[in-house]
Amino acid sequence: KIFKTNKVTKLKKVFALCYSLKEINISHFETKNIVELLEIFNECSNLKKIDISNWDASNLKLMDSIFMGCTNLISLNFSLVNSSQLTHIE
Repeated sequence: KIFKTNKVTKLKKVFALCYSLKEINISHFETKNIVELLEIFNECSNLKKIDISNWDASNLKLMDSIFMGCTNLISLNFSLVNSSQLTHIE
């Protein structure tokens, strides 16, 4: 694994402004402790496919503008995502 995310509580602008990013599979991220996702793919205008399947988002409370500017997004795999605590989406 490239990223160790098991202790992360907030993801903000992780891939923001990655204009050449076209496809990403981050289904392997350990996300159980994340409570906020903020602008993680902001302005990834060439991004077409995202796989976040198998995420445990059971502690996620806030999602804000995570796909803002992703004008070419055609595939988003949310299968098996647990987000039972999510209370605020912008």
